Amino acid sequence: MEPIKNNEEKARELLKSRQYKEAEELFSKVLRDANTLQLTKEQEALFYNDRGHCRYMQVCFDEAVEDYTLAIQLDPNLAAAYYNRGTVYYRLCAGLSQQTGGMQVDLQKAVEDFEKACNLAPNNLEFQEGLKNCKILCSSDNRKMDVSKLEAIPLQKLVKLLFLLDNGDKTTGTEKQQPQNIEAVQKARDVFLSILKDHEKGHHDIINILLERYKLLINYCNLDLRSKTETFNTSRIKLDEDLLTFAQACNYLGIECQYLNEKVKMVQDDMNLNENERNGVFFVYAENMLMNRICDCLTPALVFNLLDVVKNNSIGEDLVVTLEQLNHDGLKETLFFYIIRLLEDNNQLNRIYTDKLINFLEMCHQSNSVEQQTIENVIRMLTSYPGECQPAGLCIVFCVTEGRNGAEAEIANINRVFADILGFTVKIERNPSEETIENYVNKELQMTKYRYYDSVVYWFISHGSETNLILPNDKTYERDLFIEKFSKPKVFNKKPKIFFLASCQGSKPIPVKFGGQPAGTDGRNRSRANELDDCNDITYVYYEMDRLIAYATLPDKLAFHRDVEGSVFVEIVCSLLEKSSEVSITQVLETASRKIHCLIFKSDDNSFQGHAKQACFYTSTFQKTFCVPTICPQI
Repeated sequence: MEPIKNNEEKARELLKSRQYKEAEELFSKVLRDANTLQLTKEQEALFYNDRGHCRYMQVCFDEAVEDYTLAIQLDPNLAAAYYNRGTVYYRLCAGLSQQTGGMQVDLQKAVEDFEKACNLAPNNLEFQEGLKNCKILCSSDNRKMDVSKLEAIPLQKLVKLLFLLDNGDKTTGTEKQQPQNIEAVQKARDVFLSILKDHEKGHHDIINILLERYKLLINYCNLDLRSKTETFNTSRIKLDEDLLTFAQACNYLGIECQYLNEKVKMVQDDMNLNENERNGVFFVYAENMLMNRICDCLTPALVFNLLDVVKNNSIGEDLVVTLEQLNHDGLKETLFFYIIRLLEDNNQLNRIYTDKLINFLEMCHQSNSVEQQTIENVIRMLTSYPGECQPAGLCIVFCVTEGRNGAEAEIANINRVFADILGFTVKIERNPSEETIENYVNKELQMTKYRYYDSVVYWFISHGSETNLILPNDKTYERDLFIEKFSKPKVFNKKPKIFFLASCQGSKPIPVKFGGQPAGTDGRNRSRANELDDCNDITYVYYEMDRLIAYATLPDKLAFHRDVEGSVFVEIVCSLLEKSSEVSITQVLETASRKIHCLIFKSDDNSFQGHAKQACFYTSTFQKTFCVPTICPQI
């Protein structure tokens, strides 16, 4: 029996490392020698089941079904084999039309297999969920979007819905998704053109394309990616994302989205979405929502003028549209979104590079001061990063609390401002180790859902030295390496990344001769603050005062914190952000620099005694203005 054990162990190792072809060959070797090795029926059934899984993972569905069937014949009580065969039948249904007999046959087989698996293992939650999903698909033939209801929806909303569903940036998504994204955008653009050329035919076309997308979403199966599998975090299939985008876009526009709620909840559970991600406008692309808002601002006359400018620059075909047409329901929106998709298709527009659209708007003829003001307002919108979605962004806080009085106050302050007021998703990591940091870079921030956040904010609060952030237990992490690694995740490509680094950058003070409030420093092994006394001085300005990376202090210099409130930098920045809705982040930091540099600190620190100032600063490679998100209403 030793050869069986050796081959089995090797096969399982190969299976674990996803070398399915090699594992299949080893399982086949054992099965060829089944008689010689005197396998029991139960043992042989397990090997057929395992080989079936290898074949299933290689998308050899027919061969997998054969193996699962042989396993069931050998051991009719092997629940896993029924579940696995049912899974294959279930997946086969996804590519078939609801009306085909083949789909109904496979669905019935899947239901029977799932029910058998549940009867044999009634406590297995995965088996129960599989049966539930299958029954949902079985009943979906009656879940058709009513054409008459779609026809009753104003064309304006239908056009907006189709525009919100797609991302026109050709680099968006994974390499596997990009061809699908591009095809979807081009189909939508062609529908917009159809509406502009023939209103009645185009209205029929947009209803058909929305029905087609709805039908695909209501019918597809998502059973193959379970929440506990290795591929869960990084391999959400595109249809899951499309489902949530469709549902949230409908909700955003006030369109009833029939029959999707149960399936949406199932996908949300699988993707481990928090409450804000479930309830907010999260999976709708911010750049699309911004263009939707801009479209609402523009008059039909301005959109008509924009078309003339675009045609004069030889973009798109020679489309003939009259101003009178644009006064009809949905035609202004259709033309504007058609122009946007044309610019994107010509690589002249995406969420960051909007200069060409700005130039075209500036070239538009305005007939009155109101239209002129509208153009100026729209251009201001386009010079800022899109920030339309909720949650407003992701905020990750790394805070060393060990040996730092006031650290909990810092955490509470950041969480209150970013989570409760600004509407960010906040994740707190106390006393982060190097392993914690690497886990965020290599795993946590690779999750698909983070691709839908409009911005990310990183806080690192600790002691510091000239080049390092000080971790617990006297460990260090290079400051520049931290910034570099957390700037690279592709999910935040073309989005603002803001670093707040609240620590000393050296051991030198900015000395003054008088005054001071008791304070300690955020340098390594330094004393902490005592109590706060108001003490401002505006007569002394250090000569160095006057991406986005915001530092609590200048290079080589000390930063101060107080015993109860913690970092002065954290406290002042948070207090300013709390009342800076729609204000540029750089303006907030300029104010913080001024306020902090007014303060004089005094210390009895062994390495520094006397009176000093703190001078925070920032560096930026922002391409647009990042405005502090609109403050959430307090309940």
